Amino acid sequence: MKLFPMIACMITIVVNANAQGGFLKKMANKAEQAATNKAGNAVEKTVNDASDKVLNGAKKEEKPAASASPSPTVSPASAPKMETYSKFDFVAGEQLLLSEDFSQDVLGEFAMHWNTNNKGEVVAMKDGTKWLKLFQQGTYLTPNKKMLPEDHTIEFDMILEMHNTGYLYPEIYFTLFNSGEESPVGNSVFRKLHDNSALAVQLALGEGNNTRTVLRTHAKGAETFRTNAQQAKIIEENYGKAFHVAISIQKTRFRMWINEQKIYDMPRIVESTFNQLAISVGGSNYKEDQLGFYLSNLKLAGGSPDVRSKLLTEGKFSTTGITFDVNSDVIRPSSFGVIKEIGTALQSDPSFNVKITGHTDSDGSKTVNDVLSLKRATAVKTMLTETYNIPAERIRADGKGAGAPVAENTTPEGKAKNRRVEFEKTGK
Repeated sequence: MKLFPMIACMITIVVNANAQGGFLKKMANKAEQAATNKAGNAVEKTVNDASDKVLNGAKKEEKPAASASPSPTVSPASAPKMETYSKFDFVAGEQLLLSEDFSQDVLGEFAMHWNTNNKGEVVAMKDGTKWLKLFQQGTYLTPNKKMLPEDHTIEFDMILEMHNTGYLYPEIYFTLFNSGEESPVGNSVFRKLHDNSALAVQLALGEGNNTRTVLRTHAKGAETFRTNAQQAKIIEENYGKAFHVAISIQKTRFRMWINEQKIYDMPRIVESTFNQLAISVGGSNYKEDQLGFYLSNLKLAGGSPDVRSKLLTEGKFSTTGITFDVNSDVIRPSSFGVIKEIGTALQSDPSFNVKITGHTDSDGSKTVNDVLSLKRATAVKTMLTETYNIPAERIRADGKGAGAPVAENTTPEGKAKNRRVEFEKTGK
């Protein structure tokens, strides 16, 4: 019987700690400036060499840094709310494929339907949200079993609790891959994540504004493309706080944002389709209670919606891409891209009005959900009027609570589909 090799294409987002050596600050004279440039080149080489080892499966030898001051830490539960992303133009796919906020999971237990080669546990923050705590030397497979379409989006929130005591931080990997004939949730894929072609974004975590990113591609085990290292200060700025990662894949185009900052926009870099997302954490000399890695609010969605066309031509647009804090009408900043599209459409054609209808899932009482859905629709209206100067009389807000579901309320995906905002074009 012939054995056909599995074709696997992976997008790996690697968070690597090898950039923790500090760059020299800029000095006044040329000699000191030259020293700074030399130090910067050395860090970039460290990033590139380290990621070669990661993608080739080599084990990294960790040594304490010669001098490193402990970084300030912030408890995930006390993290401040994120601000609106004024530059964020990400729009989530219109067909929700997977949604995971761990709301149905038992605290202290591993997440249902996920798989791992190590351990993990669901924990709760002070605001009531649930997160999956990841552990070093572990790989975590999502419940997804279907092939992702050519156009799809990926979103998730992360918290990195980094307590620097002089050692290198462990790497974190986000890997999209095609499992071929094997089950995308089976144990056999754990040892094959880095065996085939890959598109990898490496985030090398550092201190003192020294975090760097490198994007590279691999085919049949050989590197085929590599960018220069670039600074990713935004990661360091969010140590101990929740930050949002958004990825958009449109056929061969790859874009990635961290909060409002666009990290990459490469038009011809994706060469295959995928059917699984794996999250991995490398090893380090830190003990489990010294670092924390948390994941939540994962969403996979298919399609690339043309918001303006749907609203102006079809007269209706429904989205799960506008999200809110739990049991609240506070709009999450990751929703800004969708609202921006709606605002632009209303600005471009003042001849029509719009009705905004909020919907909830079935959790909670009817009275609470009816009120909450209306408040959420009103919050969207307020953002459109205040941010895009759309006259208030052109927008009507309504709420239907859980009274008009589009899916069953028995699964996380079904509930996420029901928590939606609809826009309907109306006359003057």
